Amino acid sequence: MTPGVVSEFGFEQMHARVNRYGCDPEGLNRWVFDHLASNSTLRANWYRRDCHFLPQSAYVYSWDDALNRVNRSKRWCKHVLRYSRLAEDLNRYWGSVGYPFRFGDFRAGGTTSKGGCGKMKGRNLTDFSKGLIAEVYKEDMHILAELEQEAEDAAMAAGLVAPSKSRANGKLQYEMVELARGSILVEEFTTSEEFEIEFGVLPSSILSSSFGNILRVTTSSANRGSVGARSPSFGFSRNSTRLMAFMGHHDNHEARCVAEGPAGVLPVGDTSHVKARLKDTVFAVFVNGSLVCSLPGFSRKYAASHSGRLWASDQFDPAAEAQIGNLTYRPLSKDKKVHLRVVMLCARRED
Repeated sequence: MTPGVVSEFGFEQMHARVNRYGCDPEGLNRWVFDHLASNSTLRANWYRRDCHFLPQSAYVYSWDDALNRVNRSKRWCKHVLRYSRLAEDLNRYWGSVGYPFRFGDFRAGGTTSKGGCGKMKGRNLTDFSKGLIAEVYKEDMHILAELEQEAEDAAMAAGLVAPSKSRANGKLQYEMVELARGSILVEEFTTSEEFEIEFGVLPSSILSSSFGNILRVTTSSANRGSVGARSPSFGFSRNSTRLMAFMGHHDNHEARCVAEGPAGVLPVGDTSHVKARLKDTVFAVFVNGSLVCSLPGFSRKYAASHSGRLWASDQFDPAAEAQIGNLTYRPLSKDKKVHLRVVMLCARRED
């Protein structure tokens, strides 16, 4: 979602009679606040600006003018086109209904941001701006995974599209992951307000000098203290393999728990299965099926975000001496459906 907002910023500045915001990060974030703050004129009438800011889910489902939100009881759009594979999906649809024309690799004139505005990226947004975007387009984030999977399933059922390398059967696959500091595994994916994440971890030795990071899901560039910085993050305590888990929320960005009891210490040389679940107001962590820590107080969870990244390990702490694999991230939607988002297949290296 953040790339679309940044693109709209550049488009608006390019066509404005007077560019009041400039084309720098400060102007970008001021523009986001002016347009998306709760008291903005835009949020009082989403049809302004040629409907550019209307949530995309309103084009799929119905829009309730009185409540200013999506009404999912009605659905008008029957064929979902994935933006990442727009030409392929559109050409397939046109072919199915007998239209002879095809969509090529062309760009309409006057749609490319110019100058400094063309250099603005999602990373130029502050955490406050990202939080505001996530709040406004929360419904879009909730249904994005469903619609993307629906479109891919339809393409595969038609026998016209093979599973993509990055989303084979709705999954992202990796064959071997040995932890390395600053190693990003997934550049962008959709996080969820409620989720399950699980993985196998095989410690090879104990890192005595400091905390060792295993993996981090984040929507922020900050280490800590900001929205989405740890969503969640896992690591080993100093001089041990006792598991630590961090999962922030709006009332405490630093919320964490240390795994308790013998089950919380992962044996060196053996693979342990770790699962964490954020559901309702509780974040719980399990090791080999045993509950090792539980955090209450998640009444104000982070909203879903389309700018999630997965690190193994992150750039802020030394990497734990370990390998990970069989990693899955499953958004838990409100209608109880579970969608598999990330899978990594990892085998122990034989020296």
